[in-house]
Amino acid sequence: MFDIQTEQEIKDRIFKNIKSDLDKSEGSILNDIVSAIAVEIINNQIFFKNGFLSSFVETAKGEFLDLRCKEHGVYRKQGEKAKGEVIFRGDNEEYIIPKDTIIINNNTNLKYITLEDTKINQICSVISENIGALYNTSNPNFNLIKQDSNIKLIELNKEISGGENIESDEDLRKRLYFIVAHPEGVGTVTDYERWALEVDGVKIAKAFPCFYGNGTVKVIVGGEYGSVLDDELVRKVQDYICPLGEKYGQGKAPIGSTVTVTTFDEIPISIRIEELKIEDTYNLDIVKLKLEENIREYLLKARDVIIYHEIIGIVIGSYGVKDFKQLLVNGLKENITLNFDEKGILEEIVYAEYK
Repeated sequence: MFDIQTEQEIKDRIFKNIKSDLDKSEGSILNDIVSAIAVEIINNQIFFKNGFLSSFVETAKGEFLDLRCKEHGVYRKQGEKAKGEVIFRGDNEEYIIPKDTIIINNNTNLKYITLEDTKINQICSVISENIGALYNTSNPNFNLIKQDSNIKLIELNKEISGGENIESDEDLRKRLYFIVAHPEGVGTVTDYERWALEVDGVKIAKAFPCFYGNGTVKVIVGGEYGSVLDDELVRKVQDYICPLGEKYGQGKAPIGSTVTVTTFDEIPISIRIEELKIEDTYNLDIVKLKLEENIREYLLKARDVIIYHEIIGIVIGSYGVKDFKQLLVNGLKENITLNFDEKGILEEIVYAEYK
């Protein structure tokens, strides 16, 4: 129905309706006029098709998807700035670094701003210049935009985290479908899950009624693929649904409900790879880095079971890996079963000789 016709198809149809014997060949005045008309018809077809598709949730994008979601009281998450702590080191401990001082991470060239006046050798809170997950960092390599002889070094005191991207069309669409499929009730399981998902940074939520007895609800929240969330974000979800210790309806939860919000418990995973061999001309450090990235990604996506043989497949299929003698996961050649509230986190990869 909405196939875009070609210029030639449109021209042929127009010429068919012209009964005169005027010259219609390429380069003729009539042909040039009809070509211009055909191009405009194509543009109108494209405009109409895009407008039509923008009226459906499944195919709408950007601001048009926002408008469809707005009809259901659903709004795109606008992202969050990353926050952390630094310490300005120097000799003069009375020297004041003013609020809004800009520092830059030398590895990423991303800027952060101090949130208060601070002195040398004291902890100072910083916030990212803009929103986005790319501002999250544990890299300690910082410097001032404008050099100051009183500041010798900038140390990272607390990892900069909490940065979140603006919600993507795909995530917003999924959230809308979930809400439409599960209309709001009076405190159903899906209500608690929906409320948690309304908070920036939450991608997965699971509610457990009567977890600690009658009138109690436990909500477990996670990031992408169930990644562990930081304490600040967990508190934000708690306050949004039911401020801790309250059960009088100050949050989204019904009066009388006691809600506990937690994130997944981290289960440390240690991988031991014996006699790793890499392909010729490959750099060992890069091979190890890629291997670590692949294992971290697998653990992030693993749900109930960390499968031993899947990790073997990941290792042997990783960039530059030729072979290895033996692999152990937490000292064993077995699967690791996870509870519903657990997430495997890579603690270390040990490279060793075969025993």
